[in-house]
Amino acid sequence: MKITVIGCGYVGLVTSACFADLGHKVCCFDIDLNKIKKLKSGEIDIYEPGLKKMVFRNQRNNRLKFSANLDETLKFSDFIFICVGTPEKKDGSADLKFVKSAVGAIASKAIKSKVVVIKSTVPPGSGKEIQNTFNNQLSKKNIDMTLDVMSNNLLYWTQAIFSQKLFSEGSQIIAMTSAGGRKNWDSYGAVSLAKSGLESICRQLSLELAPYKIAVNAIQAGVTDTAALRKIPGSDNMIEQAITNNPHKRLTQPEDIGNIIALFADYESSWMTGNIIKVDGGEDITG
Repeated sequence: MKITVIGCGYVGLVTSACFADLGHKVCCFDIDLNKIKKLKSGEIDIYEPGLKKMVFRNQRNNRLKFSANLDETLKFSDFIFICVGTPEKKDGSADLKFVKSAVGAIASKAIKSKVVVIKSTVPPGSGKEIQNTFNNQLSKKNIDMTLDVMSNNLLYWTQAIFSQKLFSEGSQIIAMTSAGGRKNWDSYGAVSLAKSGLESICRQLSLELAPYKIAVNAIQAGVTDTAALRKIPGSDNMIEQAITNNPHKRLTQPEDIGNIIALFADYESSWMTGNIIKVDGGEDITG
């Protein structure tokens, strides 16, 4: 197994050496270039019985290496151990700035899913805060995936259907958007980008397809309690705020959206096109 260790201090170096001695391939990263140079040249400032021999042995067997290149280090493995310091602050609490910095760097640079283990000493409850750092970090992977799934696919599908001449006059293309295309919510950044892109695609398609009498509109649904919504961190707060803001004092239901789509099914004109149609019970007006 390939393992990345962030931090070449006491915990990180010992952890790296032990994993390597068990037969795993380990890359130990540190931002301190001088420390990395020393370790590569065999200088070890930490004393632990047998540690120096263990490090030398595994370096020689190409199971342990040291790096100050974070991109290289993150590509090395799918398992990352964070072993950075958590010094005590003046009030006696642990300072998590180095842990958060490491987590932020992983979230922004990792191009595929990683298993991250916090080996640093942290107080109870830190896991949730660290998880939020991952959730709130926009990475290239998250953005690309979300744009493709929630925005770009409408364009690709429309192009494919149009090229096969499967549209007829009066066809209705209906996209689903949300207020998140114009508002910012925690952990909603990638989705917000996708919704904005989706609305732009709808407007462009409405212009291009109007000569063929094909309509393109987007329904802006209010907050709806679905399995997809529940996967968004902070969804409970979104639901609570939506109920508070909505003049009807309830959430949008799938049936509310279904009824509007049913109306579109009977509408065989392209005259209403290029619109963002709010189906939210007035939630967006007050929210």
